[in-house]
Amino acid sequence: MTKTLYKAFATAAIALSLAGCESQADRDAKPAVVAQLVQNSADMCQRGPVNADKPLYAARLGSILSRVPTEELRTLQTHKITVCLDQREGAQKYGFFDRPITGVYYSAANNLGGTLAIWDQGSQTEDTFPRAGVRRDLTVKYLAEGIEVGLKLPPAGGRLYAAQFGKYNYTKWSTEADFSTSVVNKNPQLKTPPLVKATL
Repeated sequence: MTKTLYKAFATAAIALSLAGCESQADRDAKPAVVAQLVQNSADMCQRGPVNADKPLYAARLGSILSRVPTEELRTLQTHKITVCLDQREGAQKYGFFDRPITGVYYSAANNLGGTLAIWDQGSQTEDTFPRAGVRRDLTVKYLAEGIEVGLKLPPAGGRLYAAQFGKYNYTKWSTEADFSTSVVNKNPQLKTPPLVKATL
């Protein structure tokens, strides 16, 4: 499946990279990096009822990761972080004045790696929230960038929560203590990662 994923993401990754400022080496490396992350996700993550089809899930996640700079994708690989599309986030409960959760990072129980679950509405339609657009690539990008500049990841079993703000979808990652207690308490299902088996 990995070779198929590589071919599927190569054209899209090159086009998206050309629109940014990545080096030629990073452009060339991106399809393989995306394919590896997607393969790991397809093997490790629970797929929601709409995403039950594995190739469909892989295509959706690959499209998102192809918009993330290669350097940040490598950071996820280095830290053994599994990226999951999480339809539980797409179905979360929140009040009118609440800021919805757009991503949750879960530290692995063995402190080796972790899981990044990103909001998923469960359809092929581009990122859409009930109230505003959500840039899922930025949820991934800002976590990786944070790790690169010293963001303190929680201890084993801990969580970080993401929310997006403003016209340009600034993404803020916060500890559970600093995030909206109201939203966290309304969504206890998000306190466990959407994995089918333990992260290696």
